[in-house]
Amino acid sequence: MGVTEFFDTPSELIAPQEPVGVPPVVAVVVVHDLGDWTADCLASLAAQDYPNLQILVLSTGQQTDEVATAVLDVCANNAPASVLRFMDSNPGFGAACNNVLVMVDGESGFYLFIHDDAVLAADGVSRLIEELYRSNAGIVGPKIVSWDDVRQLQSVGIAVDRFGERDAVVSADEIDQEQHDAVRDTFMLPSTCMLIRADLFRSLGGFEPSLSHESADLDLCWRAHTIGARVVVVPAAVAKHLHRSKSSNHSPQQVRDLVVRAEKERIHTTIAVTQGIYLPLVLLQLLVLSIAQLVIGVFAGSPARAWGSFYSLVTSPLHIQALRARRQKVRHSRIVDDGEIRALQSRGSARFSAYLRKQSRVTGKAEADNRLSLLTCYEPTSHSSTQSSKAKGASFSHCR
Repeated sequence: MGVTEFFDTPSELIAPQEPVGVPPVVAVVVVHDLGDWTADCLASLAAQDYPNLQILVLSTGQQTDEVATAVLDVCANNAPASVLRFMDSNPGFGAACNNVLVMVDGESGFYLFIHDDAVLAADGVSRLIEELYRSNAGIVGPKIVSWDDVRQLQSVGIAVDRFGERDAVVSADEIDQEQHDAVRDTFMLPSTCMLIRADLFRSLGGFEPSLSHESADLDLCWRAHTIGARVVVVPAAVAKHLHRSKSSNHSPQQVRDLVVRAEKERIHTTIAVTQGIYLPLVLLQLLVLSIAQLVIGVFAGSPARAWGSFYSLVTSPLHIQALRARRQKVRHSRIVDDGEIRALQSRGSARFSAYLRKQSRVTGKAEADNRLSLLTCYEPTSHSSTQSSKAKGASFSHCR
């Protein structure tokens, strides 16, 4: 596997590694907003103990002299053997990653896609490769923990229902106590860090270029299932992720637009990947769920997501050409019936399940607080029996 194309890259940054008897891996890092995290990401890749790793850095956005110099410096200082390509625009994460299909020859080996705000442990690539061969998987990914507190879990795979709704395996602020350290199949892995067989990635046609990075990973993993590829989480490999929030840099309207876009991409991905015989029922269920979610969202004071789901569904016929093209691509490569894929998906609605769990936690906390307050009322005091009796009487009256 050798890099065949690059632009505006000084020769000292290009050092393709010679084959050393192990499958080659090309790590692909897309850089858009350069930060300190980018240097940490590249340094972690350069420090990998895997002996046949090539790093490909794709710099997107407007390439001013200042930006180009900064990116070159970061690469030279942290991953001097990396290959750097400047792109004149920002096509999006998935479309940028697809450049590996034209820049790298052959179908042997693997591609490691990693966000520039993620840091992979030094043995990460080795552990992912080992488990991929052991499990005969097509896509593998590490356990992902918080950048600021490595004890806090972010992801150990993601469950998905038939409507494309994600159901996180870990709860918010869950502490890592090795409770999720078993290797297991999962429906999808986040694009934060995933390793995929090069031949599989090429046969799938890469990421769907029309999707943002928040949705491209779901589409890729879902399509991988349709051709019988296993998606496996490998907790022995660990990556920490900064998980920068975009909402802090956007106005409330822009945040709502991002939410609506995410819902549109989810709905369109569901329509594009669901097998034809199952599609009418799924569309009907989506419509019912969208209406129910819209009603709940209005009363809960957060209708943006529910409206995005409903609006995207009813306007999907306006995108029939694009959806038909995506469906044809899936149909031509499909090997596995959706009936088998359903066994890998969450039952029912992941969103409603998450809502019920949240309400249960709120109710449970309220009951616990109530029990605590009652216990407080019955606390003994050090006063005399008369004073204590009066105090208790007052307390009981107050507790009622």
